Amino acid sequence: MKKLIGILSTLILAASCTKEDSFGFNPNQLQNLDSSWVTTIPDQSKICELVKSLPAVQPITDSVEILAADTTVISKDLYDILIPPKALKTSSGAVVTGKVAFNFYFTEKLGDYIRLQQSTINSSQYLLSTNASFYLRFFLGADELAIIAGKNIIVRYNDPQPKQNMKLFYGPGDIGYTTPVNNTILWYASTSNCYVTPVARKLNATYYYAYEVSTDRLKWINIASGLPQGLTLLNLSVYLPDLFSNANTQAFIIFKDTKTLVKLNGEASTRKFTAPNIPAGVKATVVTISKSAEEYYLGTQEIITTDKPLQVKPIKSSLDQIINFINSL
Repeated sequence: MKKLIGILSTLILAASCTKEDSFGFNPNQLQNLDSSWVTTIPDQSKICELVKSLPAVQPITDSVEILAADTTVISKDLYDILIPPKALKTSSGAVVTGKVAFNFYFTEKLGDYIRLQQSTINSSQYLLSTNASFYLRFFLGADELAIIAGKNIIVRYNDPQPKQNMKLFYGPGDIGYTTPVNNTILWYASTSNCYVTPVARKLNATYYYAYEVSTDRLKWINIASGLPQGLTLLNLSVYLPDLFSNANTQAFIIFKDTKTLVKLNGEASTRKFTAPNIPAGVKATVVTISKSAEEYYLGTQEIITTDKPLQVKPIKSSLDQIINFINSL
């Protein structure tokens, strides 16, 4: 009997060790796990460490001569920027001519939304189907420039199948890291005399399908449309094993048939990751990225959206594997 009890004890201990190892659990590293749920995520948390470890988004930095009496054209392989005369001003209100610097970043990949800590959600918390977003700003020395009231800058960019009825949305904030896990960028619909329209863009005697975007604001601009009207909406919730919390994990839902990505909110009260206004019965993938102690985890789960809690079980991964997965989206 004693021998049998000894064998059973050994088996139970082995099973326990295997279970702990599958989630990278180390009893001597409890203080480094960040497995407790919190109402405000500190910048020193493991999930912030992970987000900071993702490759930074690097905008193009260049310069251009702003013409005094004619349209200034910045033309690249995939986009044009057209600046009418007397369209830019300094912080003191002076009209700008001559050489200025500019930053431009263009993204069509959903993985960049994870790196940028953005969701495709409008200011009313409803989902958007995005086409692309871009970031544009101008400088004269250290002085950041603005568009003069009544003037618009035009951006044209290639798209193989441009659609009618796309709209212009503005996002607050810069590209830089600002405790991203506590912020969700919402996109605000333009209410001014701006537009998005399909055009034929000419480059070196060749015409390309494209969008033309007229904007009276700079920094983040998103070209998107709302999801179809009449959809049944629900509150989505996702739960993970006890090792994972909002202090060491982020969760996202990525839709299969529309270019929509939502960063879920980690609720300390329910210990779940949630999002409101999710269409019911659609195909999507829940993605989680985690750092616990010095171990990395990646979770992916294909789902049909429902109001019933969904479980995701992350698997041990590496930072490079997480980055490669994000880049593939």
